Amino acid sequence: MKNMMIVMTLLGGSLLPLSAWSQECSDGIEASTPDTQLVDNGDGTIKDTLTGLMWKKCSEGQTGLDCSGDAAGFTLQEALNNVQSLNKSGGFAGYKDWRVPNIKELFSIVEKRCANPAVNVRFFPNTPFSSGVTSYLTSSPVADKFHSTWSVYFSYGDVFDTAAEKQAVRLVR
Repeated sequence: MKNMMIVMTLLGGSLLPLSAWSQECSDGIEASTPDTQLVDNGDGTIKDTLTGLMWKKCSEGQTGLDCSGDAAGFTLQEALNNVQSLNKSGGFAGYKDWRVPNIKELFSIVEKRCANPAVNVRFFPNTPFSSGVTSYLTSSPVADKFHSTWSVYFSYGDVFDTAAEKQAVRLVR
């Protein structure tokens, strides 16, 4: 894993890492989620033309087309209850079939040439990676660990297993 010094600065009364302001990408590596693969539908959803999946642009808890605010943290059961409630109450952007992604689906939006965050920020703005809830929950269980699921940490796009920890959620359909 790449070593990184996190430099802190005081701005407007908030202590924020400088890395939150600038994504680091390697020009020598081909984009894994290029702009041409993703389509902003203008309604808070992003279509991935390669996988056919539609994503909520914002993490749960964030609002607006710029995904402002903090991502909410959920256990798997809380996330499943949240998405069930969302779908029953009319859904989002006219769709009532949102769900928590599996690990293969969530990993498909990792931008492998970038870090801090390892995602296409043009289409998925304000994806948390350095403070607050920074790992993303999936519905994929870990085979040999009771109550564990696979997760993605968008700082570097790492995949790991976790149990009962509250994590961010980005819904898919």
